Amino acid sequence: MKEIDIRQTTIDGMAKTAIRLSDKDAQIPTHMLQGEKMKGVLFKDGEAQDWYYDGLTQIDGGRYFYFDTLELSCLDTLFTTHRSHALEIVRNIALALESTSPTFTSLETGIFPLRRIYISGEQDVLLLPPDIGDLMSVYMSDQERQEDVNILIKGSVESGYTLIMEMAELLYYAATGFFPFEDENTRRNKYREYPIENALGALDETLDEKTQGFINVCLHAKTQQMRDIMGNRSPEKALKWFIQHSLTLNWDLKDRNSLQERNKITESLEYMDWETKTARNAARANFWRKKGTPIIISAVAAIVVIWILTDYLKNILAPPTTKDMDQEEIVAAFYAAQNELNATELTTAVKGAKIPQENEVTNLFVSSRVREAYEMQSPIVNAKEWVEEGKPAIEAGRSIYGVSDYALERIDEDTIYATFTLYTPYPYGDMGEEEVSEDDLNVYAYRYTITQSFDFTWNDRGWWNITGSEFMDIVYEGREIVQTFQKEASM
Repeated sequence: MKEIDIRQTTIDGMAKTAIRLSDKDAQIPTHMLQGEKMKGVLFKDGEAQDWYYDGLTQIDGGRYFYFDTLELSCLDTLFTTHRSHALEIVRNIALALESTSPTFTSLETGIFPLRRIYISGEQDVLLLPPDIGDLMSVYMSDQERQEDVNILIKGSVESGYTLIMEMAELLYYAATGFFPFEDENTRRNKYREYPIENALGALDETLDEKTQGFINVCLHAKTQQMRDIMGNRSPEKALKWFIQHSLTLNWDLKDRNSLQERNKITESLEYMDWETKTARNAARANFWRKKGTPIIISAVAAIVVIWILTDYLKNILAPPTTKDMDQEEIVAAFYAAQNELNATELTTAVKGAKIPQENEVTNLFVSSRVREAYEMQSPIVNAKEWVEEGKPAIEAGRSIYGVSDYALERIDEDTIYATFTLYTPYPYGDMGEEEVSEDDLNVYAYRYTITQSFDFTWNDRGWWNITGSEFMDIVYEGREIVQTFQKEASM
């Protein structure tokens, strides 16, 4: 954690406490000082109270904000002078946060910034207001801001569970002197932190097994466990679960003289062995993250192509799945296969003919399956289902493709014309190539009315084959803006 300068001073003859913001020459964004001051929270004697700072001042070449006198300590003292009361302090932090609203916590990153949390007295807590927290962030370097987040954030965490995990990380810090996911190699190695029991062993201490278990459960809860714990509550209200369970825990760790005592942990042979293994696993994971993806995608693409060719060869020898269908049913199966990007079923009844959609559906099938293998979700939304559901918003990064409806016209015994509406994520040829600026981030569905002919032949083996097909007419109907939404991050 970044070292913070806290001073006791006198302003206009009144005793005040001041916290450093920046050098005196640093420019303050004036818009951040306009309007009514935001309130903080002082959790004192078991109650949450509104708290306000008085103003800004300069002390010894620095710019500080000041307020009525408080005996404040930074959070790093959780491992030193406040370690024996760490459980009560962290519970009070949770109680203070529980009393606030989402606008106070402002969890853009999924965590509550540590720079806004201070210990008051023995175990009371001060939470700074959002406006002061934002000012402090302005004067941090990009690296400091990044580290401020990285030491706490964890992938695959439900958004409503973030504060519960943060409280557990503070308890882990109080026990060990460092955060569980503070080291980059730990984060790359599937967030496998150094076990608390091993760390305490290096300090010749032990912690109640139930308390250790509680911290471990909070840090590594499965997705469904997180959802069961937080319910439909916002992150600050979900802290009620943490508060209730922390009341049953025992905390019997003693105060430490300085942060340097954590070196007894990091310099132990057991820790160094763990660190070496973690670094090795992280390097392997990093290789696959950077170079493995193209390898995997290439392998998946090859498998998909082989799959298509194998199915194609099987299709030549085996009867088509449409062998018991009449001509109208074959056309219906044809468009269903197009919507499903099923290249095999699209051509199952085709013999000796080239279908206009064949290359398009095959290309979309391959590209979508490759992306699906990497992203665990198809990037293509079925146009028929999308239209039937009232054209709802789709997840950003996906697009619309397929036939939404069709009408058949019997021309003669062996010929049918089908007129249908086709939605595509791109224009056909030069039809619909409207200018799109570089700043246009909209997702479009290009809509066409197409008439397609189907020629059928009854073969000697006893079923209908499509022996000819072409687009008779294509009319561009315009493009529609598709509403999108961002999928919530699971940190």
